[in-house]
Amino acid sequence: MSAAGLDYDLSGVELLADLSPAEWSKIDALCTWQDVPSGDHVFRRGEKSDSFYFLVKGKLRAISYRSGEQEVAFADVTRGGSFGELSAIDGEARSADMVAVEDSVVGAITRQQFRDLLARHPSVALRMLSLFTRVVRQANDRVVDLSTRSPVQRVYSELLRESQPDPSGSGAWMIDPMPRHEEIASWAGTTTETVARAVGQLMKLGMVKRQGKARQGKALFLIDRTHIQKLATVS
Repeated sequence: MSAAGLDYDLSGVELLADLSPAEWSKIDALCTWQDVPSGDHVFRRGEKSDSFYFLVKGKLRAISYRSGEQEVAFADVTRGGSFGELSAIDGEARSADMVAVEDSVVGAITRQQFRDLLARHPSVALRMLSLFTRVVRQANDRVVDLSTRSPVQRVYSELLRESQPDPSGSGAWMIDPMPRHEEIASWAGTTTETVARAVGQLMKLGMVKRQGKARQGKALFLIDRTHIQKLATVS
């Protein structure tokens, strides 16, 4: 199964942006293509697979676990992204689960094909270093956040991260639609009960409010974003 047969190609892959269509076609021919339905895994932590992947449709999430059970989201990979570089570089087991958040399509090349790609194309190697640096910085930020803030503060931080200015010009910030508590809990490294309690506290204080119909998904408005920022950072 090829990307062309699926009406997808590698032209939007950030890692390969400096290559020509002819080179994209060569890499496409190397790929083993896979549909990954929402909720399914591409691989799991501890697996000995070492393929490298391109994501041409959908959205994936890197997940680990605290104390073996509590789910913690570390990063999202969106269309045009790539992943699996750690095991493709050192041959060691996978360091996290990679699960589809949406129906996705990935193309896989072998570890040797990945290494050959880097050797043949210095521009790809430089982009790989840049992407790898970004991953390391994001992981460092997540570790600091998880180790220095309380669970409730991490929920507040996640609400702030998800929020955008209200396009109506009200001056408030909003999250539309409001994610499920399970998703917020995963990013905050805590439980759904903590998420419910934290959001409930903000609602009682008048700092947030819900608005919208249930079928369409309710939005959460951050009425006093500045105060929430202080609550998220105060020790």
